[in-house]
Order: sequence, then structure tokens, then C-alpha cells
Amino acid sequence: MTRTTNDEVQIVPVAATSCGSDAPGPTISRSNWRVYDRRLYATARTDNHLSRAARHQRTGLPDGCADIVTAAQSFHWMEPTSTLAEIARILRPGGLFAAYDYDWPPTLNWELDQLAQEVVERLVELVKARGLAHSLKIWSKNTHLDRMRESGHFRFTREVVLHHIEQGDATRFLEMMRTNAFSHQFQFTEQEIGFDRLRQAALQHIGSEPIPWYLSYRVRIGIK
Repeated sequence: MTRTTNDEVQIVPVAATSCGSDAPGPTISRSNWRVYDRRLYATARTDNHLSRAARHQRTGLPDGCADIVTAAQSFHWMEPTSTLAEIARILRPGGLFAAYDYDWPPTLNWELDQLAQEVVERLVELVKARGLAHSLKIWSKNTHLDRMRESGHFRFTREVVLHHIEQGDATRFLEMMRTNAFSHQFQFTEQEIGFDRLRQAALQHIGSEPIPWYLSYRVRIGIK
């Protein structure tokens, strides 16, 4: 983003993979939001320090107080209608909302990519087969932009695609796979979800030395 702001709010749930200390992506330092037990913890790093626990539908922040609100790898966990209404309320006229996510896994090796996709697919199958889906509320990332447009809160919306290259080894790759919200919420064994095969493939194709990771980001923006 090229615009300089004094007040920025970032919404980032701890359950999402981008929240780990080793997660890929740019760091927005003006303020950070964290979720614990579905509550948002806001820390605004401005001249006046503010720390507040709140939910994304009811932040308790003043009307029109923010130039930018961002949801980093997190908007899919939030009920969109009430969340977008709250975001629109705290944005100043002309303010920007950005919901951004990175595509996972990064582009590394087609065989590793395939196994990673199979792990996720197996997780979803197990959740459904064991009747656990009722405890998992998630909204498709592919329809973020549609929901923003349909909300009526933004006069302009569009999607921007960005790319980034950074370094990572097999250990980092596997740790990030483990941060998948499904695997934390439901206790499946590595054999059940195929993580044991993914581990072997990661050690084979990545190894212990960092190699380039090619990451793609999808940023859905709305101007109030």
C-alpha cells in the first residue's frame, strides 16, 4: 500500500497460519490484532497506546477512527455481514479495507504440493465423516470480494494479486502445515491425515537448508 496513515487496524486470528512467528508475508507495524478464544486483542502503536479486547463485530472503537483496516489470513473465520458493517463503521470516508490471504502451499515442487493438498482434503473428509463440521464455521476465501461488493459498504472494490519470494527449509514447511486450524482443533493422527508421507516428501524435496519459496497473495480491497 502506498498511502501513509496515522491510524491503522489489523485483524489477525491466532488460529490462522499467517499469525505464527515464522509465517510468510509483510508485517504491518502500526497496529496488530490477535484473537484468543474468538476475541480480538487490539494494540495500536500510535502516540497514545491502546490495548483492547473485543470481538470483530463489536470492536468498541469510535466511528470513523481508522484510515485502513486489514484482515490478514483471517476474514474467512469471521461472520461477514456483521464484520463488514463494523469495519465500515470505524473506517473514515475514503478509508480502505483489505482482506489478504496467501495461497498455500507455496510453489516449491509439484509432488510436495500434491501431498499437501491431499492432507488438507483428508482433514476435511475426516471432519465431515466424524460429524465435527458443526463446530467449524468458515467462509470461502473465493467469495470475499463478492461479499464485500454485496455489503453495500464500499464504493469501489477489486482484487490485487501479489507475489513474494523468501527462504524456508523442510522444518519450517512442516511447522506451517501443522498450524492448519483443522489440525489444531481436531486431534487426528499423522497417519490418518497423511502427514507422515508429507514429512518424508518435505525432507526429500526441501531438506535442512533453506530454499526459495514462491508465494502468491490475493488482496481484496474496498474503499468506503
